[in-house]
Amino acid sequence: MDTEHILSDPDLKNIYDKMLDYLSKNDMAEARLVDRVHRLQLRYPRSERYRRYSKENCRVVIPLLREEGYVDDERYARRVFDSLKDKRDGLRMIRQKMLRRQIKVTVVDELLKKFSEAVRQDLTKITEAARKKLHQLRDKYASDPVKKFQIRQKVYAWLAMKGYSSEETASISRKIF
Repeated sequence: MDTEHILSDPDLKNIYDKMLDYLSKNDMAEARLVDRVHRLQLRYPRSERYRRYSKENCRVVIPLLREEGYVDDERYARRVFDSLKDKRDGLRMIRQKMLRRQIKVTVVDELLKKFSEAVRQDLTKITEAARKKLHQLRDKYASDPVKKFQIRQKVYAWLAMKGYSSEETASISRKIF
């Protein structure tokens, strides 16, 4: 479908404008953008304005936005990854968070593969956080002889929950124990 046809249809033009409105506030993945616009139809079922805000009509508008450079899943994925990699999450947790943002699985996996091949994740922030967690657990369970022996397991479980692999967890634990 050509650009003139999309912009000449008033309903598609409204969808296009609504998508631009959402993208002006926050960059997002194609799938999330389509869902967000489609939810307007579900939220306002009696409104005539949102009657044709179907997923199919939204997908008709996406190529135009992609062509104009407003929507780019790879660019968005890199931006999200850059903001998440410096936090205290492992690669598995970062992957989950990116998938929750409806970024395509192939894009996420390719980005994480490139990162893990090129650079090892900086573990200094999580090492400091694990050290604090260890001190908290030691303070909390110092008087309980049974729990005192479970502190190491609790730290391992906490690191696993954060998305770190067994090798990374072992490396971090060697530094703090």
